[in-house]
Amino acid sequence: MRVRCCVPFCERTRGDRKTEPPLGPGTEWICGEHWQRVPRRLKLIRSRLKRRSAGAGWTDTDKLISARVWLRCKRAAIEAAAGL
Repeated sequence: MRVRCCVPFCERTRGDRKTEPPLGPGTEWICGEHWQRVPRRLKLIRSRLKRRSAGAGWTDTDKLISARVWLRCKRAAIEAAAGL
């Protein structure tokens, strides 16, 4: 299965990687070109959340926070691509 970049009109895709679980329906991804335009602060917050999740189980609050941070990253990438 291949997944397209979530930025509209971006043609980049990615497939399954050997070190990660297979991609499923509903998987979202931001390509490297657009990920560079996401503010560094959001990237740092997201990486902290990923590190925290690796050590202990996720609570419902952690899942909600992670989803909201991802939406903010996605919105920032789309706005940067549109020139806003």
